[in-house]
Amino acid sequence: QFVESYDENHKILRGLRSHAKDLYKNSFLDPQSPTRENPLKIKKQLFEKLETDSCLTKIPTSANWLLSLCLTADEKYVLAGGHTDVIMIDLGTRVVSHTFAKAHTSRINCMVATKTETLYTCSQDQTIKAWDLKEKKLQHNFGKAHNSMIYGLFLTHDERYLVSASADRSIKVWDLNDNYKCIKTISNAHQGFVYSVAVTRDNKYLISGSQD
Repeated sequence: QFVESYDENHKILRGLRSHAKDLYKNSFLDPQSPTRENPLKIKKQLFEKLETDSCLTKIPTSANWLLSLCLTADEKYVLAGGHTDVIMIDLGTRVVSHTFAKAHTSRINCMVATKTETLYTCSQDQTIKAWDLKEKKLQHNFGKAHNSMIYGLFLTHDERYLVSASADRSIKVWDLNDNYKCIKTISNAHQGFVYSVAVTRDNKYLISGSQD
């Protein structure tokens, strides 16, 4: 229920009580992003609002709850994953521009977007899907990617591999340049559900987080 902001020295700047109910995931504007015309100005404005404990804006959606967020590479849109829908919000107008209705049959737990306007989503329905954000349509369905709920996704920095984490305690690596083929499965990676994964920029190390 709280959001905390940190400076570059990992010192807490401000803690906000942001929601009445549980807060699961967050996202942020990258001040080093080369695709935003003036990212530092936006970052400054964002933190000025945080320092006053005020909400910049509220954007109503049709979703009962939102479990995941991610920004497009150009930071023009934010994607919000709800119970079954993916909602695309224009940050310029601050209105919903498109809804991928019934994108999944259960909660959408995590999403990642590429520089080439592809969105990857994972769900408690055990599937991973790829969406064409430009054409607003399904690009690929991975099918049943895991044997239980999928909680985490990570796109490598070269955007070649997608890594998924699941409640079946496994981690999988998918080659996006080879027909979305699963090239690696780490079974029993943890003793509990695997909720999150990350990969270093050189693709040498994979880091995972679990309830164990």
